[in-house]
Amino acid sequence: MADLFYTSPAATWLDGLPLGNGRLGAMVLAGDSTTRLQINDSTAWSGSPASEH
Repeated sequence: MADLFYTSPAATWLDGLPLGNGRLGAMVLAGDSTTRLQINDSTAWSGSPASEH
């Protein structure tokens, strides 16, 4: 297993580190003194009740 090292904090969302398994995912955005996780769950919104049929 390799260690990950970065020379600067994530400046934008696309600079973040993606984590996930296809259904549950997150973008990790870490700065010098803060860490932010933006979490996405595919079951959080699957459409309106009418679209389930």
